[in-house]
Amino acid sequence: MHFNTEEGSPNLKFDIAAPRGWSYALGDTIIGNVVRHSPIVASEAELTVMLSGRVKTKVCRYENSSGPPGSSGSKTTYRSEFQLLDLVPEVVYQGPLHLPEGSDETLDWPFQVTIPTQPAERIRNNQQHPQAFLSGSFYSNPDPDGSQCKVEYSLTAILKYKFGRDREHKAIWPINIRHIVPECQDRYAVRTSRSRKSLRSQRLLPGMDNASLSLKQGFKKFFHTSSVPKLFYDAEITMPCVIQLDDPQPLPDTPQEFRINWINLLIHRHTEHNAQKHHPERPHDKPVEHSETMMLDTGLQRLSHNMDSPLTISTGKLNEPVHLGNTFQLTFSPKGLSSGTKPLTPLAKIYPEFNTYRISHKNSFEWQVSVSVAGETRLHKIMTEVRVIDAV
Repeated sequence: MHFNTEEGSPNLKFDIAAPRGWSYALGDTIIGNVVRHSPIVASEAELTVMLSGRVKTKVCRYENSSGPPGSSGSKTTYRSEFQLLDLVPEVVYQGPLHLPEGSDETLDWPFQVTIPTQPAERIRNNQQHPQAFLSGSFYSNPDPDGSQCKVEYSLTAILKYKFGRDREHKAIWPINIRHIVPECQDRYAVRTSRSRKSLRSQRLLPGMDNASLSLKQGFKKFFHTSSVPKLFYDAEITMPCVIQLDDPQPLPDTPQEFRINWINLLIHRHTEHNAQKHHPERPHDKPVEHSETMMLDTGLQRLSHNMDSPLTISTGKLNEPVHLGNTFQLTFSPKGLSSGTKPLTPLAKIYPEFNTYRISHKNSFEWQVSVSVAGETRLHKIMTEVRVIDAV
């Protein structure tokens, strides 16, 4: 399953009035020209342009084996495809064509296509997916077993004419469509997750912060002897419930407790999709489910390591939280986490949460916090679901 790529030649190519890689919203109008540079003489020709959108899913299963390709089990592949839009070509030009040999001129045909705001009516009436909507572009990373899914859109131009025999040239231009930005009543709501830890150490006693432990003290600490002081503490992460990509505002304040050695943030991309063995689809076949999770390291740990001084906090009810969003000026884009205007680590693309035909996608964050007290270090891992929405 490959990315939809641009196709064109001097015989036929697209010239779109937007920068390469431009993202469109549902309802936008795509404006451009179809261009031919090659000479041509034809008494009758027809040029059509069509916008298409489709969902493709592939699920691979191995029988008598637990492994991906290379194992001895037999492989069964299930594929499904949904055409999201009505495949109705629009006639842009019909008539004779003449472009002489050696000419510096080109043949240009202007066109405009409006992106629909909802799927084709035949799809909306499908009882299997009554609540699905027209999703933005999406490409999952292939699993080791070959399972994959995608949502893609493209413009296709076809020039047909007769020159001794019927001839045809085709050009393709991938269209990137942004995901719908939903109404969010909890746009600025936050959620607090907590991780509880404990530790035993004689260094918790007054005046022994940096003391070296004797062998006897070390044994008592190792065997958790009751005479060794014990400390219980909580590490808390307060995260927004919703994150908008390319939002210039830093992440809301995120409180921590104790001295922080370093902090890291992993993004877990969860994608579920299903497919059927038969192609084209038979509605009565039971689909085969597949789920995949891809972990993306944002590079925040390296940034916190490079601080001039560690983040230190006092404990107790009056402790001051550390505001990570403001301290590091953290913002999110589809390419990952940034500190101010500087991207931390290039990532596989972060997609907004969506649910469409046969594909469901969401994100969760894993915060890793290393804290120290009394010479002891503990690592906290806190998972929290976050709703990611697209940029406006």
